[in-house]
Amino acid sequence: MNLTGVYPNLSRAYEIALLGRHTITVVYLGNLFNYTQANEDYPMIKKFFSGVLFVSNGDLWVEIKKPQNYDQGKYSETLTDIHTRVKKAENNTEPKQEYCDTGKELLKNAVDHLLLSLKDVEIIQRVSSTIAKLDGEGEILVHHVVEAIQYRIKPDHPLIIAENNTIQFGGNISIKQGEINYGDIENAINYLGKML
Repeated sequence: MNLTGVYPNLSRAYEIALLGRHTITVVYLGNLFNYTQANEDYPMIKKFFSGVLFVSNGDLWVEIKKPQNYDQGKYSETLTDIHTRVKKAENNTEPKQEYCDTGKELLKNAVDHLLLSLKDVEIIQRVSSTIAKLDGEGEILVHHVVEAIQYRIKPDHPLIIAENNTIQFGGNISIKQGEINYGDIENAINYLGKML
């Protein structure tokens, strides 16, 4: 089965991770909501997108959603297409590590509004450089920075980190699935939502 079309955002992250040797964290709105088979799909995803490291706190965070149709990848590009593009990009020159004024301002605003850490900024800089190289650009452009930032934004809703099967609330609260009742979690979310 070709999963590149089933999970197109993961396919793009895979391409970036391959070229830049970045790690990937896959997250989803699993059992709490509507993608109960994600636990079964994740090992197949890791096997299909081999060649990159999937971890619980990676450089690129990718949220996958329940596929509408597992046959979506039938007419999509293949892993061979992606590997060919990455191989070609390996010969591209390394982009200048300087941002244009707009890119600097964008990163500064992201730090201020998204509460990014120094680690996040360092990863964004490395990932945006990888994206520029993949695009064959000699410098890091604004759209490279935008794409890199989106991989560091963690959703503000509860999610499940596929690698360790942990429910994460915001950036600081994690609970291993099975350690707490889902009804209790939903009640807690509703309660906290009313307090805001």
